[in-house]
Amino acid sequence: MKPCLESASGAWVYNLIYKEKAKLCPGNVCEPNEREEIQKVSRTQWLLAVAFVLFAVGSVYLLKDNFNNKPMNLFKKIEMSKGD
Repeated sequence: MKPCLESASGAWVYNLIYKEKAKLCPGNVCEPNEREEIQKVSRTQWLLAVAFVLFAVGSVYLLKDNFNNKPMNLFKKIEMSKGD
């Protein structure tokens, strides 16, 4: 188990056994509802994530016909174009 999960589960078991709450929880695992400022996702980050997904889906949709083309030897194609 990861250390953060061990400490969280340890605090949870301690709170079940003893009447008083666990006071010394490493990394504030006893209070998981509070997020630090660095853990919050901004609107810009959400917008970029959505834009990336839309770009990936759109690229597959627009280029799906090109995926059916058979591969070709590009060196031969270059040599043929030089010969013209």
